[in-house]
Amino acid sequence: MIWAGRGEFDLFCAVSDTLRQLRGVVTGEAAMIAALGAAIGIVAGLGIAVIIPTVYGGNGWGIRDLDHWTAAIDGVRAALPIGLFGWIVAVLIGALAGLLTSQAMLRRRRLVDELQAEGH
Repeated sequence: MIWAGRGEFDLFCAVSDTLRQLRGVVTGEAAMIAALGAAIGIVAGLGIAVIIPTVYGGNGWGIRDLDHWTAAIDGVRAALPIGLFGWIVAVLIGALAGLLTSQAMLRRRRLVDELQAEGH
């Protein structure tokens, strides 16, 4: 899921000091990808929260004398805390997914090592 191939995993297993270090790298990579994706989503969402009121104003809602920029700023104020909460949740979910992925990779690695030790 996170890494492209088994060869990269084997190489990292060969050069890493501990399995904890391997788990930390995979978990950190997943958390960084989630953080970047959530940040892009927040920027896009805030952009939409500014664009809709400034372009369409209140005409779509039947409000003729709506101050466009005040409505845009109020929209950003309302959306920002929810977006930041979503960013935190996305990072936590990404880290959990990376942790579960690293556990599965390590479990598979242990099985392969046991089979090779038995001579299969």
